[in-house]
Amino acid sequence: MGPMHSVAQGEPTFYGSTESARSMAVESTVVRVWNEDLLEAIRGDFARPTVHARNLFHFSLACFEAYAAYDDVDTCLFLGQEFQGYSAPFDAGLLTIPSDSASLRAAQETAISHAVYRLLTHRFEDSPSASSSLSLFQSTMVDLGCDPSNVSTDYSLGPAELGNHIAAELIAYGLQDGSNEIDDYSNQLYEPVNPELELAGSGNDGLVEVDIFGHFVGWWLPLARTIAIINGHLTIDAFLHIVLLGEHAPFGGSSIGGSDVCVCFLLFGDKEH
Repeated sequence: MGPMHSVAQGEPTFYGSTESARSMAVESTVVRVWNEDLLEAIRGDFARPTVHARNLFHFSLACFEAYAAYDDVDTCLFLGQEFQGYSAPFDAGLLTIPSDSASLRAAQETAISHAVYRLLTHRFEDSPSASSSLSLFQSTMVDLGCDPSNVSTDYSLGPAELGNHIAAELIAYGLQDGSNEIDDYSNQLYEPVNPELELAGSGNDGLVEVDIFGHFVGWWLPLARTIAIINGHLTIDAFLHIVLLGEHAPFGGSSIGGSDVCVCFLLFGDKEH
């Protein structure tokens, strides 16, 4: 965490010089350690672009909240705020803010670790590589001097509990944000109108088309394969369907775009991920 300076209201926050920014870019930080763990877990999961874009965003939000809660310049975006229709309870008066910089940084790093650990453990507990990913998360906690067994969310007790509180609220938020996480992100709106294209075949006849501003464009064609190579090293026996859908569009700040935006999604078997 670099030096921060107070500024007049309405002016941008100044985090330091260009030189300090370059130095921080190569600095090994707690956030960077956890980010590498998240990327490794994504490599071991199904290739689900929209799902992992959401995971990356919520990871960043968890880190920021743990940092900002102890900071006198930045303000929390999620805790104690109305965030995309969700209210995350938070009473800043219950926090004990360390007076010296070393203790302050330690508190922020502890809160970050607990927030990220709880969030990622929840998000990857059903991953095909859950065993290795969850083991990695736990070993990182131990390496950083944190206690994975601490599950208290009473943040008046300290930064570990604050991190647990952040994670609990982000998890609760994610279960009601419209992503259908509770049902493994399965589609609630989109159904392909064309039959699957068998890659070993010669093509599909009679594809359904749609008139878009005078141009007839074929509806998206699901692709079927009997073997799927996922993220370079996972092989599963399944049908891989690739479809376009816009179901993440209405989800506020974690959306991909407007209501008509379509994004690439991957489906396995009769389950959509």
